[in-house]
Amino acid sequence: MLDTLARWLFDPSGLTPHGFCLLWEPWLIWTHAVSNVAIGVAYFTIPLALTVFARRRRDLAFKPVFWLFAAFILLCGTGHWLDLLTLWVPAYGLEGIVKAGTAVVSVATAIALWPLLPKALALPSQTQLREANRALELLAEERRLSTEALRESEAQYRTLFAQAPLPLHSLDLDGRILSVSDRWLEFMGFGRREEVLGRHLTEFMAEEAKQTFSTCWPRFVLQGGFDDLEFQLIKCSGEVADVLISARLIRDEAGAPVRTMGAIVDVTERRRAETALRASEERLRQAQKMEAVGQLTGGIAHDFNNVLTAVMGNLSFIRKRAGEDRPDLVRLADNALDAAGKAAGLTAQLLSFSRRQRLDPKPLDPVEVVEGMRTLLQRTAGDRIGLSVEDDGDVGFCLADRNQLESAVLNLAINARDAIAGAGHIVISLGTEHVAAGPDGWPPSGDYVRITVRDDGPGMPEEIRHRAFEPFFTTKPPGQGTGLGLAQIHGFAHQSGGTVTIDSAPGKGTEVAILLPRTEAALDDRDQVRALVLEAPAGQGETVLLVEDDPSVRGVMATTLIELGYQVLEAEDADAALAAFKAAAGVDAVVTDLTMPGSMDGLELAEAVRARSPKLPVILVTGHLDPLRERQLLDGVTFLQKPCTRFQLAAALQRALVGVAEPVQM
Repeated sequence: MLDTLARWLFDPSGLTPHGFCLLWEPWLIWTHAVSNVAIGVAYFTIPLALTVFARRRRDLAFKPVFWLFAAFILLCGTGHWLDLLTLWVPAYGLEGIVKAGTAVVSVATAIALWPLLPKALALPSQTQLREANRALELLAEERRLSTEALRESEAQYRTLFAQAPLPLHSLDLDGRILSVSDRWLEFMGFGRREEVLGRHLTEFMAEEAKQTFSTCWPRFVLQGGFDDLEFQLIKCSGEVADVLISARLIRDEAGAPVRTMGAIVDVTERRRAETALRASEERLRQAQKMEAVGQLTGGIAHDFNNVLTAVMGNLSFIRKRAGEDRPDLVRLADNALDAAGKAAGLTAQLLSFSRRQRLDPKPLDPVEVVEGMRTLLQRTAGDRIGLSVEDDGDVGFCLADRNQLESAVLNLAINARDAIAGAGHIVISLGTEHVAAGPDGWPPSGDYVRITVRDDGPGMPEEIRHRAFEPFFTTKPPGQGTGLGLAQIHGFAHQSGGTVTIDSAPGKGTEVAILLPRTEAALDDRDQVRALVLEAPAGQGETVLLVEDDPSVRGVMATTLIELGYQVLEAEDADAALAAFKAAAGVDAVVTDLTMPGSMDGLELAEAVRARSPKLPVILVTGHLDPLRERQLLDGVTFLQKPCTRFQLAAALQRALVGVAEPVQM
């Protein structure tokens, strides 16, 4: 049987179907046979590998074409095995069917393959994939380095932000705090960031600043920034700080706003300095006003007071000579004297607020002064206004001019009455206060007596309170106020070494306080001598040298002195006075005007006569003290203010004759 199989396999005579085609060459026949076997095995192996590959690669592209291609290879393998079979068996029908199927699959594969060719070509090659992988690796490295650089940059930014020398804050778009610098925390007085993060910035602002913030915030978000807006921030301690805030809007890469960045500059000290400067400028303007009016007053005071001296002296003579027989003349003379007294008071007010009047400061009991005025003050206030006086029980003494103090208290009571304008209450309180010197050094540090006049009137708005001490400034209707009352009080207080303050607001009434230096001194013997002298002002035939350049004034004073019992030598200037002094047998006193034309004024004349007679009493008579400023005064020189009454002239002359000289207070 094996022999038969071998002959069938290896005997070419049995290969009739292909014998003619293969030239009956065994080697050629077997070459085709072996090749078909190998090709068939390979063709069957390839689809098997492709099937395994396709099952494991579920994301395989072009799967339909892939399966067509696998079917095509499988049919091709089948065709090769049929070629092997037909070497011995003429199964050409089966081979034809297989080849027909192969043709169908191959044509379908070709038809499907060509449209997919561009897509297949678009698939990256291995080289491209390697290059892409390298590019991705480089990109990943760049991103890693960029991320590290970004992290480092953010760390540096946070460090720079936190340690910036300026107070910095970052807010969200609602105005809430996202972060703050160390300097911000230090400036605002907070110890930890947790105390402020998440809070709205307006929580640290004064009320007016909150309104400013709410107004400017929408405009800031729209415009993207602002510079040096003024705000008031309230620190942790409650202290209010004036600051300038500049801010910018921070946007992301797409340009959308994400947060804000703000910087704070503390200008509190600058504002205080500016306020102090404005106050100094205001004081300078006030001083300039006072100086200007003072110069004007000083210029006219002498001549005006000369006129008043003559008018008042002659009116006194008319009244005295009218006697009881002419009551009508007495009434007219009294009216004229009252008008002249008011004119003299107006001049005194001008001199007072310009600090050019003569003061006679001495220890006073302010409680006794005010209590002594109670009846006058109550009458001044009227029946519908209650008046009360309060003191703390240990006021002590103050150093002041009694007449000026009484005038100041009376003026304040009148102002309070006019402010109430109806039913109300006036309280005069007295106490002591220790005052520390202000920025300008005034008033000096020390203990002061505080005299306060308080009313329950409508109060003053700030703009009026600020101008209350200005000369000629008044809120009263024309004819009801000169505007000199508070200015006079201001000048009196400052010239006395103290000050005056006003505390007032609409609806809260007004409180005016006069501060005068407190003293422990008591009345001296000189005051007792004055009291004794004033009881007997008439002369005993002493000779008085009267020097006055104005004839009307000289005539009035000479007549007055003669009626007082003195002998009078008259002179119109210093030269005539020296000649009369030398020619006279004896002069007991000199009464001289301070300001005179000629080679010498009254002070120089006093020096000349005192050089010849060192103990000779000299009385300087003048309407203002400007000529005495910056000049050395002689001891024992008596001063007399124009216009002077008969009693004042007599008292001054008597004091001079008994050796009690009035000091000249500048």
